[in-house]
Amino acid sequence: MATESLKEQFKNNKRTLLKDQFLTIKVNGYFCETPSIIYCGNSEIEAYKKFKTLEGEPRKILKADVTFCYILDTNMVEDYVIKEVIEDRKI
Repeated sequence: MATESLKEQFKNNKRTLLKDQFLTIKVNGYFCETPSIIYCGNSEIEAYKKFKTLEGEPRKILKADVTFCYILDTNMVEDYVIKEVIEDRKI
């Protein structure tokens, strides 16, 4: 697929900003630049449930403003601005 057609396809993707949302972040290690993000909506309880499933791994619970981008019929987390770190566990 040509680059121009990809640019044209994603040109009009809508972006959505949601404030005060909860994220559980799985830190993939020191050499991996991007962490795994588990979006938990506005439910702090759901964030703690996801947090507990990652037992034995470095992980965080954050409260953040989250920007989503709609790509290929899926909402993807494009960016987030951390407002508060609620829980931070290292191994």
